[in-house]
Amino acid sequence: MVNLDEKRLTAQLGKREIFNARSLILTGDTLGLAAAQMLLPLFQEQCGIFMGCRVMPPLELAVYATASSLGTGEPDSPWVLAVSGGGADSCLTQALERAAALGAFTVLAACEPDPLAAKAANRVFTVEPEREAGALLALCAETAGAACRIADVKRRTAPLAFSRWSGAWRGYAGQVEEALSRQERELEGLAAQWSECGAFEAVGDGGCAGAARYAAWEVLKKRGVPTCTYDGEDWCHIPFFRRKPGTIGTLFFGQSGSSAWARERESLEMALKVGRRVGLVTDTDGCGLPGAEVLRLPAPPEGFSWMFAPFATSAVRAVVERVRGGANDF
Repeated sequence: MVNLDEKRLTAQLGKREIFNARSLILTGDTLGLAAAQMLLPLFQEQCGIFMGCRVMPPLELAVYATASSLGTGEPDSPWVLAVSGGGADSCLTQALERAAALGAFTVLAACEPDPLAAKAANRVFTVEPEREAGALLALCAETAGAACRIADVKRRTAPLAFSRWSGAWRGYAGQVEEALSRQERELEGLAAQWSECGAFEAVGDGGCAGAARYAAWEVLKKRGVPTCTYDGEDWCHIPFFRRKPGTIGTLFFGQSGSSAWARERESLEMALKVGRRVGLVTDTDGCGLPGAEVLRLPAPPEGFSWMFAPFATSAVRAVVERVRGGANDF
C-alpha cells in the first residue's frame, strides 16, 4: 500500500525546504533508477518545481556534475531525491556526496533500515517492501508520497490529497491484480516468448521508460541473455538484430492516453512486420495488433495517469515468475 503518512511526511519534509527548492533531480541505483523514471511525470506535472524536474544517472551525478549543471547557489536547492533498493550502491553514495558538497538538498528513500548512502543525505525514508508487490512498488509509493507532500505545500493539490492519493493507489492495485488473474493465457504466452528468446528489448516512453528498464533488468536476471531498452522513436532507427528477428523478444509499454501512443503503435506494427516476438502491456482494448501478445491493465483513476507505469511492472513480475531459466541463469 502506498505509505502516505501525512504526519510523518510533514515532520520530515518541512515547508521551508520545499519552498526553497527551485529544481529537482531524481536518481537511483539499478532498481531505484527505474522507479525514478516511472515517477518523473508525476513530479513534472504536479509538484510545481518551476525550474523543472529531471532524471540523472548516479554516475553522471557522481563524476560529471558541477554547481552550474545542478543549478546550485541557493539554500536547499536543487533537491536530489535518490531512490534505492538496498541503499549500499557505492556509485549512488558518491552521487549523493557530490551533490551535497555542491550545495544540493539530498533525500534518500531505501528499502534498508540503515542504508550506507544515508550518511550523505539530509533526509532518509526507510521503505518496507510490500510482501505481494515487492521492493519496486514500495519505492514508487514512497517517492509518490514525497511528491504529494511537495505538491501539497505548493498548493497544487485539493484538500485531503494524502487520503485521495492513498485510496487511488490501493484501488488501482486491486484492479490490476484482478485483471492479471483473468489473463493466464496471455501471461503464459509472453512467458513462452521470453523463455525462448536469445535477446530481449523493452520499449517505453515517458514514465513507461522506467517500466521498460525494470523489465529488461528482470529478464537479464532470469535468463542471462542480452537486454536493452529504448523509447518508441529510437527503436525504429536501430538496425541491429536483423538477421534473426524471431529470436528477439520485444516488449512495449503503451499508455493509450499518452502523447507517445501513436508513435509507439507505429513501432509495434514495424516490430511485427520484421518478425519480432512482440508483447504489449497497455491500458486499452481493441489494439488491433494480430500476432502480438497483449496484456491489458485497467486505466488508472482519473487524474492519476502516472500510476500506470509503476503497476505495469506487476505484469512484468507475473510473466517472469512463469519464465523458464536459460543456460546462463543466475
